[in-house]
Amino acid sequence: HRTPAGRTATLAASSTVGAARAAVEESRHLRAGLQVLRGSGASVDVPVIVVSGVKRTPGDFGRTDLIAAHRLRAASFPAGRFVGASGSQHLVPVTEPEVVAREIAALLR
Repeated sequence: HRTPAGRTATLAASSTVGAARAAVEESRHLRAGLQVLRGSGASVDVPVIVVSGVKRTPGDFGRTDLIAAHRLRAASFPAGRFVGASGSQHLVPVTEPEVVAREIAALLR
C-alpha cells in the first residue's frame, strides 16, 4: 500500500458493500468489549495513542468536534497521547500509513 496505486486499490476495496458489512460486524464486537471495560471500572495502565486525521476541508463541519473528542480521549488515559495526522481526515492508515507505522514502532521500542 506504499504506492499511490496501492492506496487507491485499498481505498476502493474498503468502499464495497462487503467491506461495510464487515465493518458493522467488527463494530458490534468492539462496542461489546468497550462496554465491558467501561463497566468494570478497570484503569488502563498501558500506553494509548489516539491517531486522528486533522485535515480540514470546506464543508467538513464535524471534523473540529471529532478532533476535540479524540484529544480528550487521549488525555483521559494516564499514558495517553494524541497524534494529529495533518494530511488525513478519516482513513489515516490509507492516506498516511507512515504515521501509523511510526507510532507502532515507537511503542515497540
